[in-house]
Amino acid sequence: MAHDREETAVVMDEQGTGAQGMLPRFVAINEEIKRVVQGARQVNHAALNAMLLAKKSGSRAAGFGVVAAELRRFSTMLESHMQVLSSRIFGVIERFAVLQKRSRLHALLRRAGESSAEAGARALDARLACGRAALARARTELRQGLVRFGRELDRSRVLCEHGARLVTLAKVESAYGGDFAARLRQVSRHFEAAIERIVALLDAVRPRLAGCA
Repeated sequence: MAHDREETAVVMDEQGTGAQGMLPRFVAINEEIKRVVQGARQVNHAALNAMLLAKKSGSRAAGFGVVAAELRRFSTMLESHMQVLSSRIFGVIERFAVLQKRSRLHALLRRAGESSAEAGARALDARLACGRAALARARTELRQGLVRFGRELDRSRVLCEHGARLVTLAKVESAYGGDFAARLRQVSRHFEAAIERIVALLDAVRPRLAGCA
């Protein structure tokens, strides 16, 4: 009976208290990652245009050109981070599918054991024990996948803080653009808005992970 209660708790934990909502969460996270990639590409394009504009502005906007080049490098690094995150979340989805399959199979075996004669139930004990071990491994692998994803998410968030600092420098350097100063300030505001959107998307991912591990 103790094993029955343990097995029921395992199935309810993975299928009754949130499993139905976990897959849509993971899919939504992947969609947010795609939007971050789009944002990173927009920053890259804007940074390239800013570099050309700074070159037209002459030596007075040289500092702005340097910052724009760094923002372009930032956008490339961010897109690379997003590719890693996308790979991580696909790995999580695969592990979640395995966990669900193990959970369903284990529940079927348990019910078969409950409805079998004593001799048949004893024969299923070994399979149930193996099922519990496989289920535990699947849960561990899912948790590990989520931990790896969370670490990469934190790295991406730190990278965005670097991007925000670059935007601050761009705003300062835009003041030295002479006749182009107003246009450079406008470009700086564009960078600022783009990175704020990216940060908001990344910050929206973390709450979706709550309760998944």
